Amino acid sequence: MKTTFISALTLGLAISPIAHSEEVQLRFIGTSDLHSYISQFDYYNNQNSQKYGLVGLVAEIEHYRNEVKNSFLADTGDLLVGNPLGDYLARVNPESYARQSPIICAMNALEFDVAVPGNHDFDYGLDYLQLSYSSGNFPYFASNVYREDGKAPYFEPYLIVPREVVSEQGTKHTLNIGYIGLVPPQTMQLNRQHLEGKVTIADQLADAKKWAAEAKKAGADIVVALAHSGLNDDEYTDGMEDMVWHLAGVDNVDAILFGHSHNTYPHQRYADLKDVDIEKGLIQGTPAAQPGKWGDHIGVVDVTLTQQDGQWQMSDGRAFVVSANEIEETDEQKAPLEACINKQHNEVIEAFGKTVGQVNQGLSNDFNLLGNDTVYQVVSESQKHYLAPYIKPTDKVLSATAPAIHRKDPAYFLDIDKGDVNKRDIASLVYSSTLAALEITGAEVKEWLEMSAAMYAEPTAAGNEIVKPDSLTFLYYTIDGIDYDINLTKPSTYNQFGNKIADGEGRIENITYQGQPVKADDTFVIIASSYAPFFAREMKLGREFIDIDSPNSRDVLQAYLAQPEQNITVRDNWHLVGEKGKTYRFEAKNDPQKLADFAEGSELNIEHSGSQDKSNVYQIRF
Repeated sequence: MKTTFISALTLGLAISPIAHSEEVQLRFIGTSDLHSYISQFDYYNNQNSQKYGLVGLVAEIEHYRNEVKNSFLADTGDLLVGNPLGDYLARVNPESYARQSPIICAMNALEFDVAVPGNHDFDYGLDYLQLSYSSGNFPYFASNVYREDGKAPYFEPYLIVPREVVSEQGTKHTLNIGYIGLVPPQTMQLNRQHLEGKVTIADQLADAKKWAAEAKKAGADIVVALAHSGLNDDEYTDGMEDMVWHLAGVDNVDAILFGHSHNTYPHQRYADLKDVDIEKGLIQGTPAAQPGKWGDHIGVVDVTLTQQDGQWQMSDGRAFVVSANEIEETDEQKAPLEACINKQHNEVIEAFGKTVGQVNQGLSNDFNLLGNDTVYQVVSESQKHYLAPYIKPTDKVLSATAPAIHRKDPAYFLDIDKGDVNKRDIASLVYSSTLAALEITGAEVKEWLEMSAAMYAEPTAAGNEIVKPDSLTFLYYTIDGIDYDINLTKPSTYNQFGNKIADGEGRIENITYQGQPVKADDTFVIIASSYAPFFAREMKLGREFIDIDSPNSRDVLQAYLAQPEQNITVRDNWHLVGEKGKTYRFEAKNDPQKLADFAEGSELNIEHSGSQDKSNVYQIRF
């Protein structure tokens, strides 16, 4: 049954008289970053998996929805694409599949109340987004997306949904539930080819303040922010991507469900942030939850409203997350969601099994955070090969790559034999993203590498983990075409998101190009994913990029491997440098049998010292 709601632009609701001493408890359950992970099937490895999938949350959603009188189910974005199923459907026959979107079908089966798009929901353009979401039995909206003039909202900027609720005293009331929804402004740059000249995406915080106030003015008894934005307490800057900490301090925002960074909140990783209570799930006193990624958690925000002088006031709130492993689903619970993808599921499996090219040697990446490997190299070579027709023969070409890497997930470590490769191999080798190219200086090359070097432990860090426990490894980019060292005895001057955090000389040393030191004013052409932090920052600043026709990284790799001849000779072009005699610990769910070949090629003093919590433990001694 389609949810009824009232347009925020035309709403004028009166609040019904409510008896004194009434108390209403509301529960907001959230999902985020589902990326079309519906079933518990790993398309990369062609087998069932319990790691992800919206079907694995059905029992948790039902349980936490039914244990309270008044509950709401919302999604905060990145629904449509981002896994093999979603990407395949969006590219093969987008209009047909948008009209019957499997992920929207699954959300209809779960009776979602409301949704906000995320940055990746714009990856295939506005028409695809709107056609997909329009098949939902729930409203979708966004507060900070405007038409090209920057004045008229492109979507409804806020919603107020009248809902009948039951108080703790057993009385029925109609409450006006207000929502605002926020999309990171970086979406505008990352999807420029789809959005430029059609929409503009404004600063999230400014519009949160504006539309939350408007919603309250229009009669909302509570305003819940659905934010596709991560959490950090850095000083606010205009257009800040991860701004939930600041959002929590906005007047008229009573509760927050958020996503985007693929983490969970509350979580110990955020314990050191200012004004954060991870025990109760508060940020600056506002209850907030982030439900991870791919259907591995739900976020739950509980609030209590108390009637005061004829008005509802929030008197308490808390938030927590629930793992998909908490309650086992029955076949009956899974069936409605699995029915949404039966036809498409088999179609994707068949397509992924088709041979599309070949490799002239085996590919693996078991130690890709410690040195170069065949996966980095083949992706880099494919990017340089694609770039060649768009630049001058005299240009000095660099290629930055961040293949699919995650040391805590064995599915990210690849072992592809020499010979034929299929679409499944292509998808596992590199993230699906739009490639971009830019002319940069030697000084900017160093700056780019400083951002990546922030992944490694600081000299003053407690313990001896070589990779920071909370680092986002998908933001780690190596650069091929130059040689360089990463000196772990020096502190970081940038964070992984591209922000400068300290003065100093940095960690990147001895940068050379074809044996010659790279000077600050040397010029290069670099190709990489548009999601690389350096590129994302420069796009936001309006810098002019080289027109290379916005290719997809997987298309580029597939075309390269379809050629009869390739060059996949690994260059050991970057090295970690540490304090002499110091030992670091590296932990990964990889294949220790690959250690000998890696150690020989990288000249890193590393040995396998055992296993812990299903991960292999290595000791690196400088």
